[in-house]
Amino acid sequence: MKPFTFSLLCICFFSSGFAQQQIGASGSVDATNAIYFESLDGTASSNGGTGYSFSLAYFYSINPNWKFQSGLTYRNAKHTISPNLLPGEIAPERDYSRNLISVPVVFRRYLGESSTRFFIDIGASFDFENDAPNDLDDNSGVSILFSPGLEQKLNDSFALNLAPQLQIYSLVPFQKDHHHRRLIAAGIEFSLLYSLH
Repeated sequence: MKPFTFSLLCICFFSSGFAQQQIGASGSVDATNAIYFESLDGTASSNGGTGYSFSLAYFYSINPNWKFQSGLTYRNAKHTISPNLLPGEIAPERDYSRNLISVPVVFRRYLGESSTRFFIDIGASFDFENDAPNDLDDNSGVSILFSPGLEQKLNDSFALNLAPQLQIYSLVPFQKDHHHRRLIAAGIEFSLLYSLH
């Protein structure tokens, strides 16, 4: 309930003011991996996998060029851990599927004022990993995300967004470890937005 409650508070706070608001639904297809920020000898390596996400979002227009975005996002991320073996040793690789619920806090800057215009999203996300594997770091924490994209306005009510995105999880982990292996996701997000009149 924590992600839902936080997201609801964000929406209620911003929806009390300016009338230009939007809701949206999106999905993404991603390449995912789990990485260390530092170089460590003897550790198991992580091989990248695939993932996806689904989001429900709320947009609040601060002015014609800036928007605030929040909502709820579910992400599934897959990757494979390969143990570091001595010559002659044999051990199976381990496949992992990670599930996270996130509450983004994002600001969007539009470039241009036509019906087709570019934008840049940058912000943070409060992430909660569900059933993290016991032998891997829990990626619950605060992540950072960046996404340049293109918006096509269809009519007065609907718009389509297409945006590559990059998200690095657990930049500030809720549970601090000495050597934290962080999830990273890079992919393409498709969104449909509806204006609330």
